[in-house]
Amino acid sequence: MRIAALAFLIGLAAACAHADPFESFEALRMLSCVASAEAAGGAVAACLGAGARPCIAAEGPATMSETLCWSHEADWWIAQAQDAEARLRARDPPRAPALSGASEAFARFAESECAYRGETFQGGSGAQPAAARCLAELWSARAVMLLATERRY
Repeated sequence: MRIAALAFLIGLAAACAHADPFESFEALRMLSCVASAEAAGGAVAACLGAGARPCIAAEGPATMSETLCWSHEADWWIAQAQDAEARLRARDPPRAPALSGASEAFARFAESECAYRGETFQGGSGAQPAAARCLAELWSARAVMLLATERRY
C-alpha cells in the first residue's frame, strides 16, 4: 500500500514537473483574490480554486486539465506559504526552528493525506486530480494560517 502511494505521488510529481504550464492558469487572478480577500477582512480561504476553476473551464474538464490546473494552484499556494514562512523566520529568529519543524511535518502530512485521497480511486482516472486538488486545499489552508500569523506580528 505504501509503495503504491509513493509510486502514485512520484508519478504525479513527474507529470507536473514535465508539463507545460497552462496559459489559462492566471497567477495574477490568485494574487488579486488574495489582496481583495485580505482587504475585506482576511477571508483568503475563499480564494481556493480561483486559479484552478477558470483554468479547467478554459482547458475543458478532463483528467489531465484538472490535474494540471489544480497542480498549478497547489504550487502557487505552496510558494505563498514558503514566502510567508521565510518572512516569519526573518522576523523572529529564535522561533524559526519551531516554524521549520512545523512546516516539515505539515509537508509530510499533506503528502500522505493526498496520497490517501488519491488511493480512494484505486488507481482510476480520478486519482491524480483528487490528489492535486487535495494539495491545493491543504496548502491553501497552510498559507492562509501563515499569512494570518504574519499580520498579527
